[in-house]
Amino acid sequence: MKPREYQIKAVNDCRESLKQGNRSVALALSVGAGKSLIARMILENAKGKIGFFTFRNILIEQIKPHLDKLNKDITYGTLQKHGKVPTDLYDLVIVDENWGSTSKLKNNINARYMITLTGTPVDSNGYKIPTYDAIVDGVQLPDLIKQGYAKKIKYMSMPKVSTNKLKVQGGDFNKKQSFELMDKASVHSDIVGTYKKFASDRKVVVFAVNTEHCENLKNEFLKANVKADSMHSKKTMIKY
Repeated sequence: MKPREYQIKAVNDCRESLKQGNRSVALALSVGAGKSLIARMILENAKGKIGFFTFRNILIEQIKPHLDKLNKDITYGTLQKHGKVPTDLYDLVIVDENWGSTSKLKNNINARYMITLTGTPVDSNGYKIPTYDAIVDGVQLPDLIKQGYAKKIKYMSMPKVSTNKLKVQGGDFNKKQSFELMDKASVHSDIVGTYKKFASDRKVVVFAVNTEHCENLKNEFLKANVKADSMHSKKTMIKY
């Protein structure tokens, strides 16, 4: 696969940041930027003890084919497995997705240089996470749209749902209240109806509040004779 121009620039800018003395760099990349290929490009010329870690097994499965083609001794897996206790020193570590400065699992990974691939290199208030020495602006969604790699976004809101009364905990809406707000017949009907009106000829992803909400939404689509399946932490494999 031939790298795109912005991917080459992102890798070069990241390397330049490390050369300038920054040891912990966040490489900001939009969804659809091709993080797996970018990670492979960074690791192609890397030397020494190398690691690639993330919190989710599915992300490891996505990157594994790219890493295996490098024919290098790379330790990869979840942070839950490799970050339980402080590790030996790695020369370079790539972490897929930002998990915050308070993650003990990530902080247990000792590295001369660490690159975090993420679309959100800031905290809930918009400030740079203090564990990063620098943020390298790789590519954002408006850039991908302008360059023809992504389509323009059209969004619609649901007038039947208001989040004004939801409490905020840890920077996010209270999960119990969110579930009670969203898991209603009127909301389900609106979601399924919106799909059938605007996107019945497309593959669609619907995000749910929790596992129960996910299953309930799936069943509502099935009742409407729409082929659907669910994906969450309690399911190990999905057949399409």
